[in-house]
Amino acid sequence: MKLSQKNYYEYLNTHLNLLYFVGYYTDILDEKTEFEDFLKMSFKEKAICREAFLEDKDQLLDVYINNSFEIPEEQLSILEGFRKSINGKFVLLKCFSGNAIFKSIDNGYFYAVNSLSDPFEELIPEYPTILELNILPFKGQIIYDGFIKGGNIKTGTNIKKSLLEEYKQAKKNKEIITTLD
Repeated sequence: MKLSQKNYYEYLNTHLNLLYFVGYYTDILDEKTEFEDFLKMSFKEKAICREAFLEDKDQLLDVYINNSFEIPEEQLSILEGFRKSINGKFVLLKCFSGNAIFKSIDNGYFYAVNSLSDPFEELIPEYPTILELNILPFKGQIIYDGFIKGGNIKTGTNIKKSLLEEYKQAKKNKEIITTLD
């Protein structure tokens, strides 16, 4: 399931403002760079700010929150969700109309993750595949932060079969994680 347009823009606005701050604070961006200029930058350039954020997310969140004026409660909730985020390698296993199932390579858990605007099957048409992404809580569900690396590492037939069996068992045992709150 993708986010509603309202929720998508709320998340996007919050996240891009944070990344702009991180770029400015860590000297990735020139001090003359305005937010409007940042919005026009390439995805790759924004990804550099995102990587800097993930390297020290708790400290950068503290600085951002403590130095920003009047952050609305909804945005604070989104920002606090970044503290609970899980960054790493995942296998995109299945896509449904409501979400996609990812298995963390690091911890072995299965997560039901909602897309932001485009369904996962449109972004990554061939799966299972190994991806790097950052998942986080958002209004009682799990989303990803909008950045995905990889997608060209496919799994073999035996691994796919094994992963599907693990997924079926996790589903049967109600072990699919649907929220990080």
